[in-house]
Amino acid sequence: MANKDYKAFIVEGEVREPNIIDNISKVFFLHGNYKVITLPAGENIYMLWKQLKADDFATWKEIIEVFAVRISCLYEMSDTMEYEQYSREVTPGEIYAMEVKEAEKQRVFILSAFPEFLLDYFGVRLWKTSVRHTKNQRDKCKVL
Repeated sequence: MANKDYKAFIVEGEVREPNIIDNISKVFFLHGNYKVITLPAGENIYMLWKQLKADDFATWKEIIEVFAVRISCLYEMSDTMEYEQYSREVTPGEIYAMEVKEAEKQRVFILSAFPEFLLDYFGVRLWKTSVRHTKNQRDKCKVL
């Protein structure tokens, strides 16, 4: 497994959703060096909340950190975007327009909507406790 990037998908159901993720993986992660892991919550999303809380939300913080770096990369910024700029300038429409530009270059750049939900819910406090990098690293700006 060395030199592989892992993609974890947390899904509610144990049967249908892992099959959907498997099909998505065959399309979007076919050409990368990825190992896809599907973690079914078994229709018990509250169990997931308890686990994340016990982990001091470190998983969510990592998700936000990666999201901030990816957004900055999408905007071709060398510095990681600050929350104030993100909340002013980044909209779903803008993200879509930027991803279209990537597609025109024959590249794929995919962002999850889950970090957007977390930021809508927790706001600047989550961003400031999660985002540790001020400079982007070239290898974190990879596109498929």
